[in-house]
Amino acid sequence: MTNAKLEIQISDEFNASFEAYLKEAARNVIQEVMSNPIERKAFLNKGEAAAYIGVSRTILEKLIRKGLPIVTIESKVLISKDAIHSFLKEIQQ
Repeated sequence: MTNAKLEIQISDEFNASFEAYLKEAARNVIQEVMSNPIERKAFLNKGEAAAYIGVSRTILEKLIRKGLPIVTIESKVLISKDAIHSFLKEIQQ
């Protein structure tokens, strides 16, 4: 069995155009992530946590009663995204 090589010639113009396209796409993704406050936070309030996993606040409250870890600072309840991921993996069927 031989290893065949296929070589494709790409013009400098195409290469520069493709590179510019990739950079613009990367900028757009970064801008989208940075404009979404939930993506930038490690800890979420209950409303953000519910939106993050795509459930209602009622369902989130049920998950908390089932053991989803929360952090309470004075009267503010926070939930870490890491805790959400771990908990959902634990209860995954």
